[in-house]
Amino acid sequence: MKAALYQGKKNIELTELPMPVLGKNDVVIQNILSGVCGSDVAVYNYGSGTGHKISTGLEFGHEMVSRVVAVGDEVKEFKVGDRVYPYPLLARGDTSRAGSLGGFSEYILIPNAKLNRQLYFVPDRISNKIAAMIEPFTVGTRAAKQAFPKVGENAIVYGAGTIGTAAAVALKYLGIS
Repeated sequence: MKAALYQGKKNIELTELPMPVLGKNDVVIQNILSGVCGSDVAVYNYGSGTGHKISTGLEFGHEMVSRVVAVGDEVKEFKVGDRVYPYPLLARGDTSRAGSLGGFSEYILIPNAKLNRQLYFVPDRISNKIAAMIEPFTVGTRAAKQAFPKVGENAIVYGAGTIGTAAAVALKYLGIS
């Protein structure tokens, strides 16, 4: 399979890696569409330690929508063809690899796959382009909720990038002006 490996500042290697080996409790997903995060750009331009848990020599990318292409014999929650969002922090079973999930690779092994933990179903009404933005929108929504806003309060969001926009949308949804 094709995979993009981060090899250091301004160094990305497009290479061939072996296909993931499916275990009885695992799922293999194929990436449909990936977004480029500000963390990806920071690490590319400035090196490891400047972005979201992206280490030299690993696959990278963590904003994506994928499709299930193989399920282990013991897996009951997923079937081939399901469109899913892999949660970067838990999808690989290693929280240190959140930014190195493999969004810029063809396939990813999801060990011990659990619904609504490592993988979430993406409804048909959500396009692939929008679904690839689930991760940054969860970041913005979490930030908004951590402010413990109360209905009727006012808020200002500085920065209208994807995460700032997500925070503003979440605040509005929560009843904040």
